[in-house]
Amino acid sequence: MSLLNHNLNANISQLKSLYNMLSTSSNPQALLNDMAKSNPNLAWVMQMCNGGNPKDIFYAMCKDKGVNPDDILNQLK
Repeated sequence: MSLLNHNLNANISQLKSLYNMLSTSSNPQALLNDMAKSNPNLAWVMQMCNGGNPKDIFYAMCKDKGVNPDDILNQLK
């Protein structure tokens, strides 16, 4: 397995874990805010999405990077 695939798989796993935590939280926004205080990557994502539609931002970033967004979304299922 290449380093890129390994990193992508690790990131997908982290995203699944984050989704599970948020979907069971009584206050997902507060949970995200708390997590962003200790995770600079999450803080960056939240800042980037501030005031924008996360889906539109995701698709735009995928287009900029030449990545098929459906490939990523299918791995999250």
